[in-house]
Amino acid sequence: MTMTDKKAGLIMGLVAAISWSTYGTFTTIMGNFGMEEGAISMIGPLFLVIMFSILALATGGVKSLKVPKKAWIFLICDGLCSALYNYAAVQAYSHLPMGVVSTIIYANLFCLIFICRFIWKDPITKQKILAVGLAVFGVMLVVDVFGSGGSGGMDAIGIIWALLAMLSWAGLMTFETLCMERNTDPNAVCMYEGIFSIIIIGAAVSPALVVTNISAVFAANGAITLLPILGYGFITTMCAYYFYMHALNKVLPTYVEICYSLDPAFACIWGLLFFGQKLSALQFLGIAIVLAAVIFEQVYEMRAENKRVAEEDAVSTGAAG
Repeated sequence: MTMTDKKAGLIMGLVAAISWSTYGTFTTIMGNFGMEEGAISMIGPLFLVIMFSILALATGGVKSLKVPKKAWIFLICDGLCSALYNYAAVQAYSHLPMGVVSTIIYANLFCLIFICRFIWKDPITKQKILAVGLAVFGVMLVVDVFGSGGSGGMDAIGIIWALLAMLSWAGLMTFETLCMERNTDPNAVCMYEGIFSIIIIGAAVSPALVVTNISAVFAANGAITLLPILGYGFITTMCAYYFYMHALNKVLPTYVEICYSLDPAFACIWGLLFFGQKLSALQFLGIAIVLAAVIFEQVYEMRAENKRVAEEDAVSTGAAG
């Protein structure tokens, strides 16, 4: 990894994180316009299909869309997690302040620690346990367990939806990885993820009702309805996914995860600027604790990996000598 690649990767990771932080902003605006949750949750996957089908065909041709048989089950599960995430996240943002939802979802990394242990036999260290403990305490502060009095009071239903979104996001990352490990093109993974997500949401929410709802929203609000839809499609979905994937091609996932610590921070800013959502001092402290726990765990893992590689190189050099 060259310094130029690292710098470019970090910039891409930061752009992806800030783009993704607008999720709650655009979905809340669409909801305020009268768009129902089922309709909103279909927009992201639709843009995902459009963008990544074009990218897949442009970079690898039709053959890039071919999926190994052993990967199909993981693609379907990926689509299921995507559908659940989109619906649950939209619900959560309609019940809770944006900074709270983003922080809970961001804590999905700690679910991945246990998933990685189960699937890839990645060891659970005392540093990881410490980070999980800190994150749990931080999330307790964020969801106002101790009654700090932040605005936009904590709604139990909203917290449940946010937790479902967190779990489904962890599943999403897991199944995407399993698909790519089975030689499925990353662009194709995202495209099929969008397709299966649309199918699953469409089975739960009548497409006819979705069309009727969107038509009614346009009739009531006019062309301005396009602004949050296009913002959600191009900024939150296309821009975030594009720069996220390219960042992973240039730097380690550790660096990208650290970049994504900007997501809850900027979500708080957008919530305050656009909706007047104010959090208490304890809730901000909780957000800071969660971010610190994630960064601590990721930096520790990065250093441990660098140390392991250095030791292996030293052994190889000694053997060659």
